[in-house]
Amino acid sequence: MGTQRSFGRTWWGNVWVEAMERIDYNTNRLPRGRRYANNGSVKAIDIKDGEVIAKVKGSRPRPYDIKICLKRFNDSQVKRIKGVIENNPAVASELNRGRLPESLLPVLNEQKIHIFPGDWDEITANCSCPDWANPCKHLAAVYYILANEIDKAPFLIFNLKGVSAQTLAEAAGLTNKRQIDAGDLERDIFIPYEQVKAEIKGKEDSLEPPDLSFQGIDIDSMFSLLPDSPLFYTEGDFKRMLLHVYKEIMKAAEMINITEGNDHSFKGTNFFLVQDTTMTVHRTLLQKEVFRNAGFMFFAATDEAVPPKTGSRELYERIFGNLLIINSKTNSIKIPVLRDNKLKFVKQRGIAASTDSIFGIFLSLPLDTSLDNNSVSSRFLNLATSVALALLRGGAFIPEVVMKEGYNAFTIRYAPLVHDEKIRDLMDDLKGIMPLNFGFRKDKGDIMTEDGVYDVMSMILTHFVHRVITADVYDGKLIRTFFSGEAYEAERFQERQTAKAVSDWLERLHIRQKDISPVIRIETEGEDSFAVEIDVENKRDPMAPVIPLSRVFDSKDMVFSYPADTVRTDVSRQVSIAGEYMANLLEVLNSRGREKAIISSTAMSDFMTGGADILTLLGIRVIIPKELKRLVMPRIAIKAEKKGKGAISYLSLDDLLDFSWEIAIGDKTISGEEFIKLAKKATGIVRFNDQYILLKPQDVKNIVDRINKPLPALSSMDIIHAAFTGEVEGMLFNPGIALRKVLDQLTRVEDIKIPAALNACLRPYQERGFRWLYSNTVKGFGSCIADDMGLGKTIQIITLILRLKEDGKLGHPVLVVCPTTLVGNWQKECQRFAPGLGLSIYHGMERELVSDGSDVIITTYGILRRDIGIFRAREWGMVVIDEAQNIKNPDTDQTKAVKSLRACSYIAMSGTPVENRLSELWSIFDFINRGYLGQAPTFQRQYATPVEKYRDREKIERLRRATAPFLLRRLKSDKTIISDLPDKLMFDEYCYLSKEQAALYKQVVDKTMKEIGQSDGITRKGMIFKLITSLKQICNHPVHYSKKGHPVKGLSGKAEKMIELTGKMMSMREKAIIFTQYKEMGGLLVDIIRDDLKEDALFFHGGITRAKRDKMVEAFQTDNTVRLMVISLKAGGTGINLTAAANVIHYDLWWNPAVEAQATDRAYRIGQDKNVMVHRLITIGTFEEKIDEMIKAKKELADLTVSTGEQWITELSNRELKELFSLTG
Repeated sequence: MGTQRSFGRTWWGNVWVEAMERIDYNTNRLPRGRRYANNGSVKAIDIKDGEVIAKVKGSRPRPYDIKICLKRFNDSQVKRIKGVIENNPAVASELNRGRLPESLLPVLNEQKIHIFPGDWDEITANCSCPDWANPCKHLAAVYYILANEIDKAPFLIFNLKGVSAQTLAEAAGLTNKRQIDAGDLERDIFIPYEQVKAEIKGKEDSLEPPDLSFQGIDIDSMFSLLPDSPLFYTEGDFKRMLLHVYKEIMKAAEMINITEGNDHSFKGTNFFLVQDTTMTVHRTLLQKEVFRNAGFMFFAATDEAVPPKTGSRELYERIFGNLLIINSKTNSIKIPVLRDNKLKFVKQRGIAASTDSIFGIFLSLPLDTSLDNNSVSSRFLNLATSVALALLRGGAFIPEVVMKEGYNAFTIRYAPLVHDEKIRDLMDDLKGIMPLNFGFRKDKGDIMTEDGVYDVMSMILTHFVHRVITADVYDGKLIRTFFSGEAYEAERFQERQTAKAVSDWLERLHIRQKDISPVIRIETEGEDSFAVEIDVENKRDPMAPVIPLSRVFDSKDMVFSYPADTVRTDVSRQVSIAGEYMANLLEVLNSRGREKAIISSTAMSDFMTGGADILTLLGIRVIIPKELKRLVMPRIAIKAEKKGKGAISYLSLDDLLDFSWEIAIGDKTISGEEFIKLAKKATGIVRFNDQYILLKPQDVKNIVDRINKPLPALSSMDIIHAAFTGEVEGMLFNPGIALRKVLDQLTRVEDIKIPAALNACLRPYQERGFRWLYSNTVKGFGSCIADDMGLGKTIQIITLILRLKEDGKLGHPVLVVCPTTLVGNWQKECQRFAPGLGLSIYHGMERELVSDGSDVIITTYGILRRDIGIFRAREWGMVVIDEAQNIKNPDTDQTKAVKSLRACSYIAMSGTPVENRLSELWSIFDFINRGYLGQAPTFQRQYATPVEKYRDREKIERLRRATAPFLLRRLKSDKTIISDLPDKLMFDEYCYLSKEQAALYKQVVDKTMKEIGQSDGITRKGMIFKLITSLKQICNHPVHYSKKGHPVKGLSGKAEKMIELTGKMMSMREKAIIFTQYKEMGGLLVDIIRDDLKEDALFFHGGITRAKRDKMVEAFQTDNTVRLMVISLKAGGTGINLTAAANVIHYDLWWNPAVEAQATDRAYRIGQDKNVMVHRLITIGTFEEKIDEMIKAKKELADLTVSTGEQWITELSNRELKELFSLTG
């Protein structure tokens, strides 16, 4: 059995049905027509000039022809109707919105004007069927179908009586033209490229990441704007379904995973949004992809032209790295590029990919608006997708009907809801950074204008909706149009008004998008009443004055650069909708703004608790009296109080404190019980302790429901976190007097003396760092010291260990875990600064853990992971991890091994506690103070996603407050630090030889020393010089010596150290110069840097021309994207200034202080505005280390090297040479 349809579902449609049934009371012919209307017998229907023309299927093969005309209004009646409308703009506005207000019928009836027929004689109807009765069943079927059309467009009844909706609107000085129509045809956002004159935008390097946190939409309130039971859907509760979908989408946006471990840079990749105009849309091709993306695709290409022989796989990897892009292929197309300040189309090879693929990638990337890792187009996409995701999680997106020109079809896209100034500014930011050549039409030469930003944002939002909502869950023709992107084609007459019905239903969500909008102004009027007036503002022009509504109605020409009748229409429509939530507004509208409405204090209270929020949702600004501007909202809070009189311990706070609910009202608090009593007495605007509070029923209910539930269970770490941040689980936290005292004690730094055994003089900031570390340690808390590279984190830790030993607080050895490249540095610094500490190295093939007599045991992350059973079996006095980003991934075996160690305290060291993701910071805190930042998923939801994707300033500040007591970070640029630093800081960086280097080193020494022993004179000196050169090359890299193979970083301890140092420098956006004596090694360094850091370092050597040298120096000094330069010491020793560098690395040493100083001074010169960090790479156990120690120990030897270089080595005896060159340690 077919579904029984109801006719006349709205008030005005129902009046039509009742009118028809009333005049049919004695013929009873309409019931048979209802059956015909129900079973789809009405095959076609059209209305032209007030005449209904239809075709109805009967018993014969050919449908019957039908014509219906209602008795027209005469001129006198039309004049009287206009008179009624002229005095009632609110009614005219309702008619203009496609609504027939109930209030109009009795007014017209008083004028003896009847809209609906009262007798069959008022209807002229003809049917070609043999049945001469009027109405026949075929005519009756059409009458019922007309009821549904009147439901969708009530003013149709006036059309049938010979009066247009425009005639009615014009009677009140309005027009039926809308300023912005949600059902507009697709707008053309392209212009011919010849008309483009501006230069390409988006080159600014210093775009500060915007704060994408904003007040989300109250979805339930927003959906309350939509009428129930929309006319276009009869299969269920569409409004409820759409609300459910919205909440699913918002949840999906909130829970989206930000890509982990993707270090691929789009710095050299340009993205173009291409509309393929060859994809013509035909009536038979109304398919999902065609409508959803309108023939759009992405084309990705590199900055540089791609050689013709470049393979597809190689091209793909150059553009996308290891990212997986589905629906992509290699292609060559003409793209717009800027040449001589003009756009030209140039053919280029690249990767064509679907919009879904590219949007999917960028939606999962952290927000990064710098050009360090982005091209201008990828930066635009990064920001656009981040803004879109922020809108999605806040519910700030709305369905929009898009008609397809030339076809009786429409689709739904989701558009940004620009509901506040912040979002409007973000849209303007996107327009500002969108490259001028970002979007274009393939083969037509048309360029997307900045207005296309709105469309790009809509494409991203729509992509996400389709991605989240699957068609198999929600099915049906209209459902697929809303959630899957399929076009809705009107195949039957009943569907022809569906687009309009959908657009009318969604209208209330769209009025806030209007540029011109009413402003509701409320002022006090006596003691117990308020006056309501209406002004009009231009949202797009903040400088334009707000004008009274009366002036808009009086104007004959332009208002805010728009035709006056257009502004009247738009404003009246908005006031008409707002009047449903504040009826007094219709009084002001009907007076054309010349009179104000007076409301009571009770009505004002009701409005503030409900209507004001609705108007805000509608985008209508409400100006309230100054007395009410200080309204405060109650907020739920948890208060901590001390149990009993005992002392409070930091680590047992949960046992020593009591917690209770309280309600914060402004700067006052009351108990939960007091709040319940207050809420029972009054709602709305309530005076409380010399201030007004707003008690909304739903807010009161939410608070009462929460405080009737148990308090959350809090651990000691939870309590400390809440006390520092002022919040817990989204509620306020009041630490109380006792806990505040505990916090004061916790953050107080002990004034402890520097240990006497320290063989160094600490700088003032290092003394402060040591005391901070000591204070946290003795109180039982872990610490993360995150000073800039070069500020001396290691010596501060060594000082702490010495002090703990002197105080007798070091019951077990300290375990230091570090990368292999830092073992030598730790060993040397402990021996140099704290020779009194018992030191043991657990490393190498024959390693043995010797704890007796050891105060400090040094090992590596790799060894710890392999031998975790040995380490886990012991209790450690302290565990110190250097380069703590090595535990950034909590799921690796290495991180799990580190976190399984048992110790009295834990310290993490890192110059970059957050390299890419905040989850790295969480993992470090999970090591030093487990549980303090909660579980990983909670941290991701509360902090990581809001900060990384949306730059939520409030969350950033809250995280800063939470971590500040346990994280110390000082930068070289800090004013309090820079004054403590010398102009040049010298660091010896000690490296171990790799296994390959050690074997080669020993082999060459053994062989050459035999030959030296059998030689003398010039031959002997020559062999010694050759041996020095060979060993320097081996220490540099085995490939440097062998001249064979590819220079892999892992084959050289120096190469690993160099990559570690330059990686840190680049992460701090600093520049560095790397000196080497050898041109060949310089080339190898360039290759290693390119392989490991994906950076093209400049290579300055003697074989380049003067012009090229000058160009290199200019690039290094002025181009922020050029960060590394490798220099052959001979070529770069004199004559150049490179003051842009803050770092110098001497990869290999000449053992001539004058030569080294001369090279260093390339960076440190007059004009240098930063401290220069100088790093000297020295291999442990080799002749490099021994010669360096000899030079430092003997001033006369240092003076000798200045004048003779390495000549003095040739004067050593064979025994001395063997001691010098042999491998030790």
